Amino acid sequence: MMSNVKYVGVSKLVHVLFAERINNIFVDYQKLKQGIWYHRKFGFDQQEIKCECFYKYKGKIFLLRGKPDDIYVDKGKLIISELKTCRSEQLRDVMGLMGWLQANIYAYILSRGEKLETIVNSYVYNPYKDDEPKLYLSKKADYRLADWTIRRGLDVILQDEENKEQVLKAIRKKLLK
Repeated sequence: MMSNVKYVGVSKLVHVLFAERINNIFVDYQKLKQGIWYHRKFGFDQQEIKCECFYKYKGKIFLLRGKPDDIYVDKGKLIISELKTCRSEQLRDVMGLMGWLQANIYAYILSRGEKLETIVNSYVYNPYKDDEPKLYLSKKADYRLADWTIRRGLDVILQDEENKEQVLKAIRKKLLK
């Protein structure tokens, strides 16, 4: 049963939708380490909280999994926050939206079956400009938008897999000539 389940990270679902806009962000391991350091510096490092659920789409079963940067309950509402670091002001809006969509998917996963009142926040931090993360967007969770985002992300991932398979077939065909 588990062999036909495909694992997909929540952050990947969102990143594939913005791939052309953010291609130059994830350049090297040093920047990744810096991002982790900033998350810890500002308290966005909820490593013990894991969100996952099975999601059936187009006849396939996916295990959606990830860890929100911050999650807590305040006055009976679940609060989920994501922090995105960027080194360019031109990418602030893209990164802020990505963070909000990612937090929205975590809300969707955590509320499967019962629609919890959830607020999702997106923070953006530019280490060259900001002293601390800036709130980009704070809104009530939108479960329909989260479901739509999951489906569009899976569409891109499935299309990439199909394209890779077509390229491999073409290579095999040329090699066997």
